[in-house]
Amino acid sequence: MFSPFSKSIFISAATLFAALWQQAQAQETFDPKLLKNDRFSLACYKVKNGHETPIGTLTVGLQAAGGQLSVTAVTAFTGMEAWKDTVVSDLKSLRPVYRSSHNSMRDMILHFGNDVTGYHVDKKTSRTSEINEAGDRFCVDSYIYPFLLSTLPLSSGYQTDFPVYDYKPSNTDSVKIAVVKEVKNSVYVSKITGNHDVWEVTVHEPSTGEKSVSYSDKKTRHLWQVDVFSKGLQVKMVDTESSFAAVNVPFDKAVTLQMINGGKATISGQVFARSHSQSKHIIAKVQLVNWDPKQVARRGT
Repeated sequence: MFSPFSKSIFISAATLFAALWQQAQAQETFDPKLLKNDRFSLACYKVKNGHETPIGTLTVGLQAAGGQLSVTAVTAFTGMEAWKDTVVSDLKSLRPVYRSSHNSMRDMILHFGNDVTGYHVDKKTSRTSEINEAGDRFCVDSYIYPFLLSTLPLSSGYQTDFPVYDYKPSNTDSVKIAVVKEVKNSVYVSKITGNHDVWEVTVHEPSTGEKSVSYSDKKTRHLWQVDVFSKGLQVKMVDTESSFAAVNVPFDKAVTLQMINGGKATISGQVFARSHSQSKHIIAKVQLVNWDPKQVARRGT
């Protein structure tokens, strides 16, 4: 029989093995090959009783190069200083490498390695916190995981969970778990590009009580919309499609002529002769002849 001491060692080893196995599974869940360089803007709305109130924009840039994934984001809330966030992750494992955050409430710099080091400045209290935490476990950065959901092997009924790093001075543990509770088929309707088949992905965070619902394009994995529910509040973020490729199509003269030929509409109007010379001498002479400021021009002018 095992002694209590040997039992505790066995249980600890089993727990450690299970944790390492879970981390390995979570790490292999994401497929970075699905990531594409992209830049898009999300219009942000506060939703209350079905009424949407614009509150700002979130502009995101994703770049996968040199073995790293870089995500830059500028959040411009109405009447507030812009929030600027930068996240750099290892492209193969998606482990965080670097994070910076600068806004009206805080300044934060994080470096990830065997340890997580950096600092956090609370601008309201002027309190600076030095950061030095163990960083030997797999996780993804809290700021980019909504964009990483599209790299999961999504299918109807799919479920998983993964660790997320989110530093706050009040934390006892900066790693929380994000749980993919539900994935189902859905359709995103765009006023510009029409209907898109999407995966509707619902994520819960048990430690914070927050919930998000993301709509990711099945073909391109483009993120069309995210709804965030936190402490009784709902924020809706919708792609403005300002840089969507389908909008920036080349001009096709032949197709355009086919659309306008055979019409019955007519355009009528008048052309007036005016002098645009800056010479006072010339203006004086023109005024003597063209005393009517709206003199009708001759045919062919």
